[in-house]
Amino acid sequence: MINLLQAATSFSHVQLIMLVSSSLWAQPFDAFPEWDNESRYKRGTVVQHLSHLWVARLPNAGRPPHEYPLWARAKLVDLPEWHEHRWYPVGVTVIHKGIPYLARQANRSRPNHADGSNRWIPFDHPALGYDLPVTDEAQAQATLLGVDSNDNGVRDDYEVRVVMRFAGRTREVALGVADSFHKVLLADAATASQWPQSESYILMGSLIDLMDCQVELRQEEPEFSGLFHIYFNTPERIRVDRQNQEVLGERIGWDTQFPVSDSPCESAMQAVQQ
Repeated sequence: MINLLQAATSFSHVQLIMLVSSSLWAQPFDAFPEWDNESRYKRGTVVQHLSHLWVARLPNAGRPPHEYPLWARAKLVDLPEWHEHRWYPVGVTVIHKGIPYLARQANRSRPNHADGSNRWIPFDHPALGYDLPVTDEAQAQATLLGVDSNDNGVRDDYEVRVVMRFAGRTREVALGVADSFHKVLLADAATASQWPQSESYILMGSLIDLMDCQVELRQEEPEFSGLFHIYFNTPERIRVDRQNQEVLGERIGWDTQFPVSDSPCESAMQAVQQ
């Protein structure tokens, strides 16, 4: 029979193993609480807001993190390796032994050491390694063309939804065809009449290829539900999409035949580059 001392010792070993193991687990983005207008936040609190992680530099309340300097946004790209003897301010992100960490307090402690366990938090994020814009949904949907704050040719709110929701090939395709969607919103009767007919043909062909591509993507990802509704996500954008596709169809002729591609996803993306 194990005596009480042995049992207590065994239990403490189990606790120690669990503590060490848990410190190595990256906390997923969805596990962090959403910022709440009604809450007061202590220094070092981490929240999610506008698809980013934010750390409270000082106690605060009532002001959204993206508008208030008392919050530090966690950087998701070009994370440096942690270095000994270097001072890290609140909100800095580093890599240590392959794991990303977020500084909850200003410190110079080793992230996976007991001394740094309350100062660093291991984290994960769907957009880790991607320069994700900070997008206010109301502002992003206020105009037909929206906002492209990082000037990469992809509207911010669409970009954020795609990157946060998809990975791998699906993400590549979704971002790769964004320019075709953008051109559809521009293709009113006055504008499209100035384009070479070949440009209208290429644009319509890319949309047809994309519809076939979506069938492929659904087979790869059963939860995939398409891209058109993500890009054309307001009543005005839906109306203009339908109206301008009518313009394009009339311009090139509704009886125009399009070749069936063996690789519709690649064809849809290549059409944008032509």
